[in-house]
Amino acid sequence: MLVTGRRNSIIGAAATPWSLERWIAYVFDRPVTAPEWYWEEGDLADAPAPGVELDLLTRLCERPDELLAPLANAQLNQGFWYLLGSGASGLTLATHDVTIPAARWERCIRAFVPLFARLFAPRCSPHLGHLDEPGADPLNSACYMWWDLLPLPALPEGRARAAVHDACLDTMSATLDLTADACRESALHGLGHWATHDPRRVKALIARFLDHTPGLRPELRAYALAAQSGCCVL
Repeated sequence: MLVTGRRNSIIGAAATPWSLERWIAYVFDRPVTAPEWYWEEGDLADAPAPGVELDLLTRLCERPDELLAPLANAQLNQGFWYLLGSGASGLTLATHDVTIPAARWERCIRAFVPLFARLFAPRCSPHLGHLDEPGADPLNSACYMWWDLLPLPALPEGRARAAVHDACLDTMSATLDLTADACRESALHGLGHWATHDPRRVKALIARFLDHTPGLRPELRAYALAAQSGCCVL
């Protein structure tokens, strides 16, 4: 179990290798504040190297329910926004590191399947982010914006980029198969962004989802139809 009081001593040892436990404490085990902790430059001095952060995120996503169990949803939301949306994390810097093999990105992206199934699905509330429905759980924010915030790797065109692209679409397709509306909406949000790059596959994935998901909320069905043409990127 993570203990907030230990965080400073864990983070302060700059020479200590980044264990998964230490990194989880660094990213997530913090008070929820406004502005968030990562806007304080001093707190980022000991951040992991880009490739290290990518691998740590992969390991976390492969068993998120176990590793993040002690933490509150608001803490998780704040941490995920740091990783994907702040521009300050090593993960963001990793997108500019062409020495990181595409296979490591692909493994990380495919690990989002258990992340959504084991963490977001059971913890998020059924509120829809694109409608800004009141009463949503704090974690819904990171879930909804996941594919919007995701800093994709700066890889050259070719097989490497194609493999990462396929991993993203496969992961979003698998997320559509979950019963949690927050996760389905997140995947549709991502597919809406991908529609301009691979419209044929996006339309096919969403059509399959609609055909195999009876009883879908009308608002979510409308969002899915908009995603087919890239019109749901808000």
